[in-house]
Amino acid sequence: GADYGKVLEVGRQRGRRDRGDLSLRLAKLKAFSRLKIGRACSELLIAVTHIGSFESAVAKSLVDEAADVAVAVAERTSEFRLSVRVSPLALEKGVTARAIASMLAEKFGGEGGGHDEAGMAHIPYTAASGAEDMAVKAFNLISGRLGWMCVKTLEKV
Repeated sequence: GADYGKVLEVGRQRGRRDRGDLSLRLAKLKAFSRLKIGRACSELLIAVTHIGSFESAVAKSLVDEAADVAVAVAERTSEFRLSVRVSPLALEKGVTARAIASMLAEKFGGEGGGHDEAGMAHIPYTAASGAEDMAVKAFNLISGRLGWMCVKTLEKV
């Protein structure tokens, strides 16, 4: 049989290693403290935040923890970059990260796309006064249109 103590030690080492470096952990905590949270489609949780870096990791962490639709906004040298992630429950309801990234890009004059579970939108600075303002605008747009995405999918069934 397996050595139980050895298994526990490997698990502890993996847990420490998977936590990531200090700057990533700080970025996640900052992003979590800036969350805008809402609901759509009766049971989907929306979480939008803004952060200086690690936007993809932050969006993934939000979905890993509790969100069904997560967007992390970061300012880059000439644009805002919005990382989008969705949960399996969102996918069941017909909500994809690609659709959300495309919707954000279309609304704010940028480019966006991706895959079902992960997407990215690149939005020009002219769309908002800063990352926080862009996060609020993204949250309002997603909150207003996500219910429509779910209803549209239900009608197809």
